[in-house]
Amino acid sequence: MPVAPITPDPGADGWGRPTPGPPSSMPPDADPDGFYRPAAVGGHRTARWFILVGAALVLLVAPLAVPMNDAEDAEPYLLNDAAADTLTAWEYSPLDLAGLDGRCVATGEALLPGTLEAECTSGYGLAPVDLDIVSMAGVEDASLSAGRGLRAILTSDVSDVPFRPADAEDVLHPSLSAQTDEFLMSPVIELSSPSADRSGGSGGLLDDLPELRDPGTPAGTQPVQYGDITPETSPGIYTVATSFTIDGPDGVLYTVAVTGADEASVTVTAKQLWGAVRAA
Repeated sequence: MPVAPITPDPGADGWGRPTPGPPSSMPPDADPDGFYRPAAVGGHRTARWFILVGAALVLLVAPLAVPMNDAEDAEPYLLNDAAADTLTAWEYSPLDLAGLDGRCVATGEALLPGTLEAECTSGYGLAPVDLDIVSMAGVEDASLSAGRGLRAILTSDVSDVPFRPADAEDVLHPSLSAQTDEFLMSPVIELSSPSADRSGGSGGLLDDLPELRDPGTPAGTQPVQYGDITPETSPGIYTVATSFTIDGPDGVLYTVAVTGADEASVTVTAKQLWGAVRAA
């Protein structure tokens, strides 16, 4: 029986498998049936998502990068606000202390309740001075009440310091002097002088004041002095005060004291501060 000859495969190299062709440049279709939606990879879509993510990050990080309670940026305690919060007779006959805000800041650290204390720049550009204010209602004896007001400011017996009548127009702002009934001034008072046993620490302007004692009790500490005092011969802490009543049925009296470490600076600065107070 004859045998048919074996014919070589024309696509084969000799008698082997077919020779593979060149590789295709296109990948196979991953979703030939179209079950899945194409990804949002367009340029406008990508940019929009970057903007949204960036805005969200800014909103989250910004509160952490900006201090919320920076003490240096806090608003100062204005004197009119401090007076309304502190002075007992302010509601009956208020003053306008806004003219002091440019050089004074209320400290909220008065020695006694009902006393407004502020720290002010000096007229001589030296150390700052203290401005203290008290108010009283129902005053009948202005001189006696002025001494009590100064005692409340200094927490020291100043019963021997004389308050004498003066011309309000020479000291106060015209708007205030026109409403002033009685105007009194004290001399420059030396509160204390440095000594060897009291030189251990320099604190605030009122740190070296004698301790509070009752009027008429013999003083065991250095007495308050007043009169012609020069810092060269008797350095210490000095204060000068004015006291005035406001026209009206309530008999409101204000006592305003300026305290500092230099007599000349206290005298000049006091006149500047007093003259900046206006009628409300």
